[in-house]
Amino acid sequence: MGKFRGWLYVVLGSLCVLILSASTPLSVGGGEACPTIGGPIPGPSQKKPKFVADELLVKFKPGVSEERIQALVTKHSTTIKDVISGINWYVLKIHGGRSPLDLVEAFKQEPEVEDAEPQGYMEIQ
Repeated sequence: MGKFRGWLYVVLGSLCVLILSASTPLSVGGGEACPTIGGPIPGPSQKKPKFVADELLVKFKPGVSEERIQALVTKHSTTIKDVISGINWYVLKIHGGRSPLDLVEAFKQEPEVEDAEPQGYMEIQ
């Protein structure tokens, strides 16, 4: 009887969650506010940004010193937010309202830079 009672509580609890979630309206199409998150949910007609507005990724060539990396980061009004270890990509925070795409091009002009890309969003389908 004890196992049956335990399963009964699980089933009843699950039903309560389903009933409560079904009674909470969540609109996903028109940009209305989501009550659980608090921000607007972009609808299909709203364009979603393809990259983070204030970040970019930069990979420096092997052998570039930390001092030189810091000098380049400062030169382009950015700061190091993170380093992705193992692949040595730097996540840079952009200051001064500059465009990530402009900064990507500026970093690519530096001889010490192997590659630079905007920090993009991954869309899960």
